[in-house]
Amino acid sequence: MRIKFTKGNQKLPKTTYILNMTSATDCPSRTMGLCPIVNDGGECYAKRPERFRPGCLPFREYQHEAWLGTSAESIAQQLLAASSRSKKHPMRALRFSEAGDFESQAGVDKMDMVAANLKPYGIVTCGYTARIDLDFSKVRHVVVTGSGFMVHNEFVAVKEFTAEHRNRCAGNCRVCVKCQKRYGETIFVKYH
Repeated sequence: MRIKFTKGNQKLPKTTYILNMTSATDCPSRTMGLCPIVNDGGECYAKRPERFRPGCLPFREYQHEAWLGTSAESIAQQLLAASSRSKKHPMRALRFSEAGDFESQAGVDKMDMVAANLKPYGIVTCGYTARIDLDFSKVRHVVVTGSGFMVHNEFVAVKEFTAEHRNRCAGNCRVCVKCQKRYGETIFVKYH
């Protein structure tokens, strides 16, 4: 299948390509009660556009089907080909799961293979997960930030910053790369 992706968003530069494995509507973490933001009464920021932009949910549903029906090697090849055609915005990073999350351990392993194929080209693969129930110990090529738990980094959402929250998310990935490196740090982010 042909992979569909987006280039950047309000916080990410256009050189960061975004590949969703599921939609926010069908997010396994929300369904399983693993999302700390939803469990705390917050709203998933990725679900809003699926409700208010008519083409968003069908686009992400297509991404899900393409993710399931395409090999890791083919996904990487398609992304690299698109990057080579883009003179203005070649891919420097791949962000997985702007919406949704891993459906299974096989998804974790597959994303690590996608990242292994992109890494020789200097492309970082990174993203967030609330799937505390999955095993990330063998992940070698992806930078995974756990939502409320430590993988390579940890994201903790707070309603307001206090003096205790020194290591704060800048809210703009154009000026910060904390989530693209394995720092082993807790990063605090305001609900959004």
